[in-house]
Amino acid sequence: KARILVSDSQINDHNRSWLKEGIKRKIVHGVGGAFVAGAPQRRYVEALGVRPAAVVEGCDVVDNAHFAPARALRQTGGFRLLTVARWSPEKNLLEAGKAFMAFVAGRPASEPWCWSLVGYGPLEELVKSMARDSQGRIRLLGAKTYTELPATLGEADLLWQPSIRETWGLVVNEAMAAGLPVLVSSRCGCHEDLVTPETGWRFDPFSERSMVQALEDAARRHADWPMMGAAAAALIDQWGLPRFSAGVLDAVRIATTLESGNQ
Repeated sequence: KARILVSDSQINDHNRSWLKEGIKRKIVHGVGGAFVAGAPQRRYVEALGVRPAAVVEGCDVVDNAHFAPARALRQTGGFRLLTVARWSPEKNLLEAGKAFMAFVAGRPASEPWCWSLVGYGPLEELVKSMARDSQGRIRLLGAKTYTELPATLGEADLLWQPSIRETWGLVVNEAMAAGLPVLVSSRCGCHEDLVTPETGWRFDPFSERSMVQALEDAARRHADWPMMGAAAAALIDQWGLPRFSAGVLDAVRIATTLESGNQ
């Protein structure tokens, strides 16, 4: 039977074991098509032996229309950072907090920067302690439902995603659909495809200096944030449900064509 591989893994998600990678190569050998998230995910499946011509991108999308109403809710001119993430080690929130506080220490009093965190998780007590020590700069919003997220995104000016491990980062899709510029870690699998000079900034999440620099770069372009949010929304419109549907069909056609050619 024709086989299709669906994957949003990238090579640097984990420390890869040569034994496990060898087993994966055996499993994916001869697949007819692969439906992957984007450029880093394409490189990974090709390294496992999938033919480049058999790879289709676009499997990690969200319902952009659900988040689009946030654009009309936003009051521009603020300095409101938002992170939506599980409060767990791979999300890098504690190190990001150090970088954020180092950044705001160098900003003028006329800029009321604040960083809001949505989520919950095993680091809750440490995250709460970080917020208490921030003198009101870091705010915890708790968990939000899917229905509540558009309004939450509408109350932010900029998304910050500081993860040290993230196969893709669908919250970046959601934020861009909501009309936000984005600050995205170079370990997030979406950064190559979604983050451009017109839509946001990339940074090294293992470097406090890099995180601070990205925030400073964003601050310098504060007046451009509405324009960048519009560019982000326009770009993510190309990564919606129609792209997913078309990608599935393309992968099926590629796989079945290969299978019929082998018979």
